[in-house]
Amino acid sequence: MVAAARNELGGLDILVSNAGPLFRPISLVDMTWDDFGGIVEQDLKAAFHSTKAVLPTMIDNNSGRIVYIGSASAHNPTPGLAHHGSARAGLTTFAAYVAKEMGQHGITSNVVSPGMVRTDRTANAGDMTDRMGAMTPAGRIATPEDVARAVGFFAADAVGFYTGTDFPVDGGLTAGR
Repeated sequence: MVAAARNELGGLDILVSNAGPLFRPISLVDMTWDDFGGIVEQDLKAAFHSTKAVLPTMIDNNSGRIVYIGSASAHNPTPGLAHHGSARAGLTTFAAYVAKEMGQHGITSNVVSPGMVRTDRTANAGDMTDRMGAMTPAGRIATPEDVARAVGFFAADAVGFYTGTDFPVDGGLTAGR
C-alpha cells in the first residue's frame, strides 16, 4: 500500500488510519476474552502496522501527518462497547506515543474521535440513531462530512504544531471530559 502510494502519487505525506474490525455490542456479562481481546488486537495491530509502514518515508521527508480515527466510546463508556471503547482508548495512547517520538521528525499524530456517524452501517440501527442524536448538545449524530472536515484539518500543512490530540467529533457528547 505504501509503495503503491509512493509510486502512483510521487510521495507519501498523510496517513489516515481508519482500519478496525466490525463489532457487535456485547454486555460484559456475555463477553468472552476472545470477543474483547480480538477487537483490541485487530484495532491496534492495524494502526501499528500502517504507522510502521509510513514512518520511514515521513522521517526521510522530515514531515508527515498521521490521523487515527478513534471513537467517543473511548471517553464515554457505553454499555455493550467495552471491547470497542477500550481498543480506541488504546489507539489514543498509541497516537500520543507516536506524537512524542516522531515530533522531532516533523510528523504529527492526532486522533479524531467521532460519536455515532450516519452511515450505511448505522442506517439499520432504528431509533438508536435518534436516541444518540438527542443525547448530544448538537441534537444529531455526525455525518461522514463532519468527520472528514476534522481529518482534513489535522492533515493540513498549516497545523504542524497540533500533535498528540484527541479531537471529539460527537456534537458535544463528551464535552467537559
